[in-house]
Amino acid sequence: MVQVVPYLIFAHSKEVLNFYEKLGAKVIEWSEIFGRFKCPYVISWMISGE
Repeated sequence: MVQVVPYLIFAHSKEVLNFYEKLGAKVIEWSEIFGRFKCPYVISWMISGE
């Protein structure tokens, strides 16, 4: 059985975003979801395993 686990990683800089994008993360601007917060970006990432 394969489980998919969504979670969020908050990034404060473009360098961090670029790192996670290379790992296959989906990067979304934080303001698009909840408005303005301290963290400008949120990374939503899903992991599948057995």
